[in-house]
Amino acid sequence: MELEEIEIDLKKKYTITWSAIIAILAMYVIILIVPNYLLNKFASGSFKTYLENNPYLSFLVSFIAMGILLLILLPFLLDILEGRKSYKQFLKNLRITKIKPVLRILGLGILSAVIVLALARFAAYLGTIKSGFYLFDISRILGKESPLYTSLFPGIWEEVVFRGIILTMLLRIYSEKKSIIINGLLFGFFHLVNLLNFLFGTAFTIESLVSILFQVVYATAIGFFYAYLFVKTKSLIPSIISHYLIDAFLILMINVGNVDFYLFIVILTIIGIGIFPSIINLAIVGLLYKKFPEKEEEPLKPLPDEELDIHEEDVVNVDVKHSEDDV
Repeated sequence: MELEEIEIDLKKKYTITWSAIIAILAMYVIILIVPNYLLNKFASGSFKTYLENNPYLSFLVSFIAMGILLLILLPFLLDILEGRKSYKQFLKNLRITKIKPVLRILGLGILSAVIVLALARFAAYLGTIKSGFYLFDISRILGKESPLYTSLFPGIWEEVVFRGIILTMLLRIYSEKKSIIINGLLFGFFHLVNLLNFLFGTAFTIESLVSILFQVVYATAIGFFYAYLFVKTKSLIPSIISHYLIDAFLILMINVGNVDFYLFIVILTIIGIGIFPSIINLAIVGLLYKKFPEKEEEPLKPLPDEELDIHEEDVVNVDVKHSEDDV
């Protein structure tokens, strides 16, 4: 194939892939916001009171709506069910059905979460040395809006979107290293969507704005790790487990009061749930697979599959070959 043809095909794959990623993220935001907004906007009387007393109903609406989008509508939009791919292959590409080796898959998910939560507790300790206090309060994860169930939404659907779908698509056109970096950045900056909360009733404060900006930083760091974990294990299960456990139990580890807010959030971002724990988890996974590699299996397949799979390095290789031929 001529260099010009490869460059055209590569540009076409870039355009298709990034257009699909933007569309998927846009749909994710819509489902994230619209169902609950409509419920709160148009509910009235006894029904509104019922919703306020049973917040899990709003959660169920959003959770089910997102499941319909990602697991039913999206396969059609990606031309999988009616094209060359079966629904079984769609789930296989998501790596949501890969559970073996069980001990390694489950162990990495649980261990990475334990490391983050332990360091978050240590960060809370450091943050209260100068001023403030830490309080272990089990009631923070109980009640009507318990993170034990609300964390299922980001734990499952964010991993399906960012690792199962978007990372798999990035691997069609980039190297593993570049795909992991891009995926982590996308995951981190996507959390700027929380700024929309200010449009839907959340009072604006400098502290809340700073919290979101720091969330981008530590979400990016942990996004790098989850992308690396997905590539190494070729399974979505470890990141789902880890993501859920962190979101569900984090509040128990960082339940502090009367602290220096800015000092605490810096410590939390670097030591607690961001940079430092991500480096440790990356090292553990890397060493594990270096010392005890899994047997080779089929590589992560693009979503949707393409007859021609071209990466950036292909253009370089062809260009070099042409130069050698010229010589």
